[in-house]
Amino acid sequence: LVLPAILVTPALIVVLQGLVFPALPDPMQLTSVVPLDTLILGAVVWWLITGLVAERMATRALARALDNGPIAMIDSAGTIVHWSRGCEDLYGWSADVAIGQNKYALLKSRKRDGGPMLRPAAGDQHGGVELIEQHRDGRELRVLELARGGDTASTLTVLSLSDITARAAAERALEDSEARLLLATEAHAIGVFEWDTRSNAIHWVGNTELLPGNPRGTISDYDSWAADVFPEDRKAIETRIAAAVWARADRFSFGYRIRGQGGEVRSIEGSARCFYDADGQLDRTIGVNIDVTERVANESQLAAREAQLRSVLETVPDAMIVIDEAGAILTFSPAAEHLFGYAAREAVGRNVAMLMPREHGGRHDDYLRRYLETGTTRVIDRTRILTARRADGRELPIELRVGEARYGGVRVFTGFVRDISERLENEERLASLRSELTHVGRLNAMGELAAGLAHEINQPLTAIANYLAAARRGLGDQA
Repeated sequence: LVLPAILVTPALIVVLQGLVFPALPDPMQLTSVVPLDTLILGAVVWWLITGLVAERMATRALARALDNGPIAMIDSAGTIVHWSRGCEDLYGWSADVAIGQNKYALLKSRKRDGGPMLRPAAGDQHGGVELIEQHRDGRELRVLELARGGDTASTLTVLSLSDITARAAAERALEDSEARLLLATEAHAIGVFEWDTRSNAIHWVGNTELLPGNPRGTISDYDSWAADVFPEDRKAIETRIAAAVWARADRFSFGYRIRGQGGEVRSIEGSARCFYDADGQLDRTIGVNIDVTERVANESQLAAREAQLRSVLETVPDAMIVIDEAGAILTFSPAAEHLFGYAAREAVGRNVAMLMPREHGGRHDDYLRRYLETGTTRVIDRTRILTARRADGRELPIELRVGEARYGGVRVFTGFVRDISERLENEERLASLRSELTHVGRLNAMGELAAGLAHEINQPLTAIANYLAAARRGLGDQA
């Protein structure tokens, strides 16, 4: 043993010099210091020592890395026997405080379902448990605990701990968002679907399948959907889909009527996003269906009322003119066209002052502005006799009644105009006849008065004449 040591000593000196100094000795120097066999032996020793040093350095680096990670070791009772620096950073408890305490009691650990977590079961090699644990400052942490070891009561369990608080919060936010979306779709009668064109299967998101009264899952594929859709609407949708595929469109919209099992007809509108395969064929669509039955019914009723109102306005003899707050004409009825000599396309958009005599038209905007500012009016909800001007410049007497309406923060004024020229002419003619009749009546009254006077005068005159005649006969007989 001494001889090999003596032989190796020069090589060891050279090796130690190589470890201490970065630069290796010159090979010529090695051959000059030691024999060749000693050099070989020294090289072997050099290789062994450098390997041991590298392994020791790697082990230390691994130990530092493990210590920086949240790694803990517990015994079968859950008592902490090792507490890494990563655990100190994660939970805020130092190793001096944590070691010797029950890990689950120290961190007030509990499972997601609320049940307490005291220690892993003996021999538990679970892939991971999500725990709710408490930081030293009171904050709650979501931690994924992976356990290894602990097969027997005498062995230790290594716990790898991962902070998933941010991930859990994001998952919870996503779940809440999906729940709110589902509630919103149900509240607004919106159905979210995915149609796989290859299998023809239709998948609905949540309980958003439309058609109230139908059992859930009634519409599970394209054929079950198409069976209840009105044929003309189905053909229109298929035409739209074909056009979208031909144009490689990203989306298409549609509308259709569908009959439920109870016979109720629903009106549906929606749109879908198209996804194509590598060959450009339609692979699947994701879209929404919106139940617009009530809206369609309201629109139909509104259209019917509008048609009825339009029919009334087109046949009513009075002209109707609607203006806005600035006096611009919005509506000009057929009767107004006939009365004023303007076509509706000529009148709409122009100021209503064009229908007034020049001396009044210039002041109309001031009247309207004053009313909007003060609310004082002499025209609204009153009937007035005014003078209007036709397109040919001729003036005519009119009877005007104006009403006011408000909707959406906008005020409009509706005026009903009636041509009273004929009425005034009739009234004038009637007044003339009345005057003539009054004159004739006066003449008749004078004639009747004269006849009465003559009658009253004739009676005494006749009596006097009779007395005179009798007197003459009496005097004649005496002679």
